[in-house]
Amino acid sequence: MTTREPLRIQVREDLLTRILDGSYQPGDPIRELEVAARLGVSQSPVREALRELVAAGLAEYTPNRGTRVRAIRAADLEQYYPVRAALEGLAGSLAAPALAGSTAVLADAIAQMNEGARTTDLLLFARASTAFHRHIIEATDNRVLADAWNALGVEIFTAVSLATTDHPLEQLADEHWPVVRALDRGDARAASRELRAHVAGYGSRARTTRRRAVDPGPS
Repeated sequence: MTTREPLRIQVREDLLTRILDGSYQPGDPIRELEVAARLGVSQSPVREALRELVAAGLAEYTPNRGTRVRAIRAADLEQYYPVRAALEGLAGSLAAPALAGSTAVLADAIAQMNEGARTTDLLLFARASTAFHRHIIEATDNRVLADAWNALGVEIFTAVSLATTDHPLEQLADEHWPVVRALDRGDARAASRELRAHVAGYGSRARTTRRRAVDPGPS
């Protein structure tokens, strides 16, 4: 594997891609030794990556049986997004003063999303989308809010959402612009409203799951 990112993240993305593209089916075991050997890493980053997938509900661990893939269910996403929408609505109102006139980082993230859309690279899109929302969270300078948001496993759930909707990726990227415009104006009320609506949109699309092709990207 490459060393561009921590091994834990590289392993997680490899496993996530295999879950999303159907290489791993629900109920299939994910064996630490086999994954470590295939990727040329120690068991430690594999174990850490599996913990993240279990925490996100994409895998389940049973003592004496190990880790197995869990089915992706629309109900999981439907419960997840109202919670995230509430947190990000609060973040929008708190971050607006700090981001007024300073939204270049958010625009760059949308450009990366468009690149992911162009190449159908769901993980690139998910990373860029997560960076977009994390930048807003961090601009609130609210540690409790940031801890709660980070606990949601946003990048993993974003990738799952992208893989289980046939909504055009280009449109998903463009849906971030109303948020940028509200924040750039420093309009706290509009930023909160736009973020809530944007995040809730993912939840509404989760009611119907349809598997999208996943590009594994470079290894």
